[in-house]
Amino acid sequence: MRLNKIICTTVLLSTTSTFVVNAQYPNPPANFQQLATGPTLSDADDEESTAKDRITQFLNIGPVRIRPRASYNIQYDDNIYLREKDTTKDLIHTISPAIAIFSDAIRVGPKGIGLRREKQSSGEAESGAIYFGIDYMPSFIYFTENSNNDTIDHRFGLKIGKNFERLTLDLNHTLEKTSDAAIEEGGRTSRLNNSSSLNLTYRMTGKTSWDGRFAYQTTEYKSFTGSDTTDYSTLNWFNYIFSKKMDFGPGFTVGQSEIVSSPGSLYEQVQLRLRYSPTRKLGFTVNGGLEFRQFEGGQKIVSPIFGLGLAYLPTPRSSIAIAGSKQLRPSNLFPDEITDVTSFQISASQRVWQRVDFGIGVGYVTSDYSSTRSSSAGNSGYSQVFLSPSITYNLKKYWSFSLLGNYRKADATRFESFTNTRIGLTAAFRF
Repeated sequence: MRLNKIICTTVLLSTTSTFVVNAQYPNPPANFQQLATGPTLSDADDEESTAKDRITQFLNIGPVRIRPRASYNIQYDDNIYLREKDTTKDLIHTISPAIAIFSDAIRVGPKGIGLRREKQSSGEAESGAIYFGIDYMPSFIYFTENSNNDTIDHRFGLKIGKNFERLTLDLNHTLEKTSDAAIEEGGRTSRLNNSSSLNLTYRMTGKTSWDGRFAYQTTEYKSFTGSDTTDYSTLNWFNYIFSKKMDFGPGFTVGQSEIVSSPGSLYEQVQLRLRYSPTRKLGFTVNGGLEFRQFEGGQKIVSPIFGLGLAYLPTPRSSIAIAGSKQLRPSNLFPDEITDVTSFQISASQRVWQRVDFGIGVGYVTSDYSSTRSSSAGNSGYSQVFLSPSITYNLKKYWSFSLLGNYRKADATRFESFTNTRIGLTAAFRF
């Protein structure tokens, strides 16, 4: 169970970290997005043991759980606008209270809600059972010297699901307002992301199953020249179970992208996927294929795409994970252009002395832009490498203190190249 959790959540490391990489950092492959419904707690039994506490018993109402939490982060940033010259430093304070209300089939972590992994992956949930979860977290962000960047970010998550004898329905909605620096703009920007998805799993026979995902996503820019985008898609995987350790099957995606001030496009993806867990300590999933995209005006593009994830647990207190992806995305920053994004990252963690967790992540991202009105190859963009170490001390059940670091170096042919170092300290409290 812990192995599955690491595979599913590792690919979100760069986007859920305290240090957001940039506005155009690639999303994980679609199949990972389907599985990684929300961050979970670090220990499988932590929520169960906490529920026995007198305070948390007071916050339990029948099958409903109420869990408040809060965190404070102070962060030094030596380049808040991601510029090559005339860099601006600042000390940033972030206060994030939050509350989650969920049924006992849901797990809640510091950043969101997700279905308990054993309920989601085993297929043994009680037929007819309904589960739900609601999570809300505002973040009050204050700059010591550059108060014009002060803002309030928001994240709201909703999850509702129902299990039938062979069918599982899962509805997710996320509304998120974020503010950070964008490589392409050389400044800070605010955007509103709104996404909804309906996930279905149908067990056709003892050896075959179908995974479906119907998704809708919009992005609205609030404070700079990016174009608002809307995307509709449906993803389907047909799985054949070779054994308890491995399944394999084809998948296809059909979608439509609409971008203000740019031609819209239709796209289709054809892929194969393999999931394999040879031991309880090792597991991986890999998918790859081709994307066919047709733009208004007649231009067509064919590109290879892939996604991968691997998790290895050398000991019960350590983990190693690898994730990568390659995908096409219409540019919401430049009219009549498309972005080819490739990313790869490795992360590792180790717990020592019962309460201390050491972590490190390293990776790179390349992004190439090309015209949607000609067949020219990508000739501009950027490449970026990053390093993110962390140390967390867990104090009893409720408190944790983390020292976080992040270093980035970006080389760009179209934008400003830069280096950026951030160091932060976070104190978190949760029931």
